Order: sequence, then structure tokens, then C-alpha cells
Amino acid sequence: KIQNTASSVLEYSGTSAQTISNLNSTEVSSLVVKNTAGVTLADNLTAATVSINPDAKLTINADKTLTATSGITLNSDASGTATIINNGIIAATATVEQYVTTGRNWYISSPVTNATTASLSGKGSIYYYNEPTAEWLSPSDGSTLNPLRGYISRVTTSTGTVDFSGTLNNGYKSLTLTRTNAVAKTGFNLVGNPYPAYLDWAAVTTVNTGLMPTAWFRTQTA
Repeated sequence: KIQNTASSVLEYSGTSAQTISNLNSTEVSSLVVKNTAGVTLADNLTAATVSINPDAKLTINADKTLTATSGITLNSDASGTATIINNGIIAATATVEQYVTTGRNWYISSPVTNATTASLSGKGSIYYYNEPTAEWLSPSDGSTLNPLRGYISRVTTSTGTVDFSGTLNNGYKSLTLTRTNAVAKTGFNLVGNPYPAYLDWAAVTTVNTGLMPTAWFRTQTA
């Protein structure tokens, strides 16, 4: 049994997978996840703040609730980005960072609901592809980002993070795709990953037989 109290800081920084369970108290002042091998929440837990380090991963088990009264932060830097997998309930708003560098375009999408262009506009220009007219367009200032739509963030100001704040996307998401004849790049739809976690492409293609099981990587670097 972990002897913690409501004022405790729980920090998980092991090098092999760890599980949060059998706690003395289900309330703590903060939860810090540093373990890149992964931490699983197997008990209900309430914390004032939750912070997940770059490249670290937190998984919420089914039927378990993580409550963060002052929010969750998924951190990102040059080494990687934090991951959270929600199979239960998260009662909190979150800030999800994405580390970006200048001198290139970044394909990016929103991992939270109701994020606006303000999440990206501080770093430069934003574009999305409109298949029916075969055009790259700029969304209106302050407009809401569609979590499944892919955007290009052209970073021109400084290297650092762009921050998305809101409720973490979870569960089923859908987007209507278009295929317009007689335009350039017929049927090209730029779609993004709407979740605050990486996608296992092998798992995605296994359950979606209409998708090719091949991934192409595009780079401007020779």
C-alpha cells in the first residue's frame, strides 16, 4: 500500500511499466509522470495538478476516473511529446503542448475540443486543404479547429511549443471526406490524429480494411 496523503506529490519515474493502485488516499496534491515505459492508473485518483513529461505515457484503465482540479499538462520538447490514453474518465481541462521548430512546415491537428486558431497563429501562418476547390486556405482568425482536420503550421517566429487547451478528445470521431472530379489532387483530404496519443498504424489498418497498410513519409530535406 502506498502511504500517501492529500498533500502528497506522487511521482512515477521508473524505467519499467508502473501501476498506480492500492493507495492510502485517493487524493494528492499533484501527480507527475516521468516514466517513458508507461504508467497505468488502476484506481480512482484526484489531484490538483497532473503533469506528464515529454515521451512519458499515462493510461487510464476502464471504469477509473482521473480528476485534476487545476488541470492536466502534457509536456513536449525536442525529445518528444507526452501521451495519455483514456479508457476510463478524465474530469479535467488539459493543456497539450506540441514542440515545433522554425524553418519548416508542421502537419498538425487539435487534440482537444474547441481549440481555436489562436493555438497556432502565434507561431506563424495556418493553412488547411479544401479538396472541392483544390486550394490551400487560411482559417478565419479565432475560428474553431476541427479536431480531425489536418492543418499546416508554417512556423516563422521562434522554436518552442504551441499549446492546445480544452477537453481532451476521446472516443469515436468522424469527418466527412470529399472527392471532387475534374480538380487537381482529386480526393486528397488532409486528415489529422485527433487524440493526445500516437496512433498504432498497424492496428488502424487492421480494423479499417479500406485503408492501405502503407505509410508514406514526406520531407523537404534531401
